Amino acid sequence: MVIEVEDRGPGVDAGEAPRLLRPFAKGQAQPARGPDGAGLGLPIALLLSRAMGGDLDIRTGRGEGFTATVSLPAA
Repeated sequence: MVIEVEDRGPGVDAGEAPRLLRPFAKGQAQPARGPDGAGLGLPIALLLSRAMGGDLDIRTGRGEGFTATVSLPAA
């Protein structure tokens, strides 16, 4: 099973993506938006997907939005 969540926001630099999988790490907030979240959503999604035998992949680029894909084995 594959679950994909995509947003069309500003994205982050592709080299910054692996860091976002660590607890409390956050991307560069847009000045108008201010700080958002605690930086736990992606690390929790990664741990849960791996606990179920799957994985989490993130794709992003500055100005390209953000896509998180969770892949889980079939039951």
